Amino acid sequence: MEPERYQTWLTGSPVEETPAQAGGRLFVRLGCNVCHGVKAPTLAGLYGEKVFLADGRSVIADEGYLRESILDSTAKIVAGYAPIMPSFRGQLSEEQLMDLLSYVKSLKDPQVLRKAE
Repeated sequence: MEPERYQTWLTGSPVEETPAQAGGRLFVRLGCNVCHGVKAPTLAGLYGEKVFLADGRSVIADEGYLRESILDSTAKIVAGYAPIMPSFRGQLSEEQLMDLLSYVKSLKDPQVLRKAE
């Protein structure tokens, strides 16, 4: 948990930000918005959909796939894209990872992704 949020939690005050909102802020802070939808696949509408991989397989973009893609970005490369995403293993807390997952799951419309930038 980030220090400010932890202090708020300690006081018993509700955190006014949803996990998806926190994930959106983190998505921009980490620079994810610079590539996704440009040099990397868009994430809008991705959750629950079939993803075609460079090795010819396909997978469903469920929470496990998203988590693996964030922590081990070269495990499953999307067809048509270069493996340019860095791994975030050891760089995110579990809460930050959950926030990012909530954000990606919330992206239903490509316009939502652009607004986060």
